[in-house]
Amino acid sequence: LNLNAPQWFQFQFDERLGIELLIVYEDWDAIPKKVREQIIFHWEDIRGRIPDRIKTLDHQLEEIQQTINQEQNWERICDYFTESHTIATIINELNIWYRTQQEV
Repeated sequence: LNLNAPQWFQFQFDERLGIELLIVYEDWDAIPKKVREQIIFHWEDIRGRIPDRIKTLDHQLEEIQQTINQEQNWERICDYFTESHTIATIINELNIWYRTQQEV
């Protein structure tokens, strides 16, 4: 991606989601078509990795569920449920981003 272009946009890593997200500083149509194509190409690369990220998080949810099934301490069970909820929320957001398709 040509980062020498004027500052029309930036991809910024989102720690919580584990992917880069696009931040656009200009109206999309004001960005030259060639740059928009580069942005979309980069986004499609990121988007293509989202299913693997979701699969990793699903695996974490399964591990937490197994731990909950064996846990006897109610406070720890509540902590695990909170952690599960957080992961499920991330998965939901990733699914939304995965369905997001930009057009030139």
